[in-house]
Amino acid sequence: MMIEIEGRGPHSAGLAAVTADGLRHQNRLGSASHLAQRIPLDQFHGRAAIGHVRYATAGSLEDAQPLVGEIAGRRIAIAVNGDTVTIHGKPVNEYRKTLQTVYRARSDTETLLHLIAQTPGDDLVERIQNAFCSVEGAWSMIALIDTNQLVAIRDPWAFRPLLLACGKEGFAIASEDCAFSPSWWSRVREIRPGELLCIGADLVPQSRQYRPVAERLYRCSFEDVYLKSPGSRGVFLFRTACGNVLAEEMLAAGGIPAGVSAVVAMLDSGRDAANAFAHRLGLPVMSGINRTRLGRDVRTFLGHSENDRLRLAAQKHLPNPEVLQGRDVLLVDDSIVRGDTLGVVIKMMKAAGCHAIHVAIASPRVTGACYYGIATPTTEQLIAAQATLEETCQRIGAASLRHLSIPGFQSCYAHLSIVGFRERLRPGRDVCDACMTGDYPPFVPPAHTTKRVP
Repeated sequence: MMIEIEGRGPHSAGLAAVTADGLRHQNRLGSASHLAQRIPLDQFHGRAAIGHVRYATAGSLEDAQPLVGEIAGRRIAIAVNGDTVTIHGKPVNEYRKTLQTVYRARSDTETLLHLIAQTPGDDLVERIQNAFCSVEGAWSMIALIDTNQLVAIRDPWAFRPLLLACGKEGFAIASEDCAFSPSWWSRVREIRPGELLCIGADLVPQSRQYRPVAERLYRCSFEDVYLKSPGSRGVFLFRTACGNVLAEEMLAAGGIPAGVSAVVAMLDSGRDAANAFAHRLGLPVMSGINRTRLGRDVRTFLGHSENDRLRLAAQKHLPNPEVLQGRDVLLVDDSIVRGDTLGVVIKMMKAAGCHAIHVAIASPRVTGACYYGIATPTTEQLIAAQATLEETCQRIGAASLRHLSIPGFQSCYAHLSIVGFRERLRPGRDVCDACMTGDYPPFVPPAHTTKRVP
């Protein structure tokens, strides 16, 4: 299951299991595939286990998850997807300083572990429930207790996905349903906003609504734009809709740029939008960019630094001169965040003989930071926050640049859902697009700025 979603986090991977010898865990730098090769998996046999794949929004190996501790005589491992904004009304870094404890890690996940330890409750499940009643931010968390209890908890705003599947021999929980093999798992639903689910050794799920569902939900739209696997539920329909609307907007604005004879997709997250876009415009989709073997295992957006991202972009993409030589093409991508990857690929395409590269992006401009679990905590590296559309076009080396409009993007939300809770999501009520629209939740860090570039 971890390998199926390792595209969400290549920087570190970890595993914890309740075995005959108690709770064992192992974390390593690198992907889940690397973890499987480096640890003795036969030592992790047991009835309950959790795993985590991580891309770094903070910290290093000490922050690799699951994080393990002992609370009230019981061993517990936790893994979190998301970022904490406030605890007991204080910014998380300020609250962290108030705890009389020693920290090994720098991420907010360890702060949450200490919060659980210092929160009263009859048992660890009740401590978890009470602790998260004082938190604001984004969290989809799983916890493993050495009593063979598995706990899943989701914030009341539904920022990050968390899904439950039922099988013949038990239950599984993951961030994406592509982790659930149809031959093993069925009856998939999402953990509801504000829900805590506990599964014990008797395999009888106990659900409780530990916090009311927020009146205004903030399910992350960037999950479906970029992060999620193309095989996860709803992704194909959403990205296809974005490609269709992008094509309609191009036709309404004057049509296909003169000389363009083909559409080229940025793989993989731009592929579905590119196929729909090309079909609507009556153009062929051609494999002007292919993946190297390295490209199947890495995502350049998740690189540690600018140099790392530039290196990965060059190693990952392989332009095809037989397709590109002398052509004018429309290059379709899912988004532009920093502009690193697109700039490198366009330069490589030109070196392969491409005459002109017009760029169409199947989402609006990313102008705002994300404080809720995407690796863009400031606007300094966001190209759209620092440059106009025309300047961005020049920087990446494109002949022209077009983005899907905000209304066009929001019209595609009807293809998004919270499975088993809300089947059609609505703009302004269910979905977070703050990084594109500036419509932020009511809790933001003190450093938040509303400055936007035209």
